[in-house]
Amino acid sequence: MRLISLALENFRNIESLRLDDFGDATVLAGDNAQGKTNILEAIFFVASGSSFRMSKEEFVIRQGAESAYIFADVLSDEGLSHTLRVVWQPGVGGFDKTVQIDGRAASRMDLMQAFPAVIFSPEDIDLLRLSPSHRRRFLDLLVGRHDAGYRSDLLEFTRIRRQRNQLLLLIKQHRVGTEELDVWDEKMAAAGARLVAKRAEAISAIQASVAEKYSLLAQNHNGNLLKVRYDPSLGVARERDYLERLQKNRPLDIARATTTLGIHRDDLTFVLNGQDVRYTASRGEFRSVVLALKLAEGKYLRDKLKEAPVFLLDDGFSELDEGRKQALADEMKAYQTLVTTNNEYLPRLFNNPREYKVEAGKVGIMSGT
Repeated sequence: MRLISLALENFRNIESLRLDDFGDATVLAGDNAQGKTNILEAIFFVASGSSFRMSKEEFVIRQGAESAYIFADVLSDEGLSHTLRVVWQPGVGGFDKTVQIDGRAASRMDLMQAFPAVIFSPEDIDLLRLSPSHRRRFLDLLVGRHDAGYRSDLLEFTRIRRQRNQLLLLIKQHRVGTEELDVWDEKMAAAGARLVAKRAEAISAIQASVAEKYSLLAQNHNGNLLKVRYDPSLGVARERDYLERLQKNRPLDIARATTTLGIHRDDLTFVLNGQDVRYTASRGEFRSVVLALKLAEGKYLRDKLKEAPVFLLDDGFSELDEGRKQALADEMKAYQTLVTTNNEYLPRLFNNPREYKVEAGKVGIMSGT
């Protein structure tokens, strides 16, 4: 997969931008808060329909502007080209967002399949430290980008859980009997068991790759072993067992008027030398773990989609020694890569990269490139 061109208007601090020259490696250099990350965010928007940053979406529109857009032309490894668009326009009570592929309305998942991309940003380090919902989101995107059945089951499970929770409240209020749960529990167990099985399969598939990539990127590795453990809330994948656990947990669910166990409570645990990294890792180890996970994600998507994703590395080389920086750059040779940095020496890690200077939301070609 390759990004061919990118056009932005009124996105964050960028009034207008068009780039038509992306190499195998493209380096966006400049001081902090100039707009480098905004460009990567825009690219990720047309690759996923959402931002990787922790902010409300309406703030992507440049202050004082009424509308904004992102246009991107991409080319698949098989030579298929697509034009992707995300447009924000004034709407009732705020802004309306339109997503299109080749002029036709598209969903977020359509974007993900048309333009697979892997993002690393400083915020991703929080993947390990924040609530399990962040790690479940990683899981859902990992599997959902190549498995339509998984996406369908996830939507169905969410709908069923909403209906079941409403019913639990009615039961708690003595307005209906507990037997009303039977049909919903059966449906939840069927969808949930399929989701657990696919999540477990995905983590098993990336396990060896995560360990290998960590060994390349961890400072003072010294044979340390990183493992990723999938922790399903119910601990089972078989539909019958899932149903039994739901039924056994009914009294607690009714008391709390919510479904307390299920795939919506699953988690991932990262274990380094037998210890949970959330409680033992340094900041440098956190960064190396997440980078290893992202590299494993890229390999997994390439294997499943038969398409190499584009890598977006926002300050991805910070806090790595020179050897690890080169190791990461070497890993990127298998993908088209866009990198942000304020390190003038970083482009030397790549072979003939495109280099752009980003300043106050404007982009210019760096001298000598």
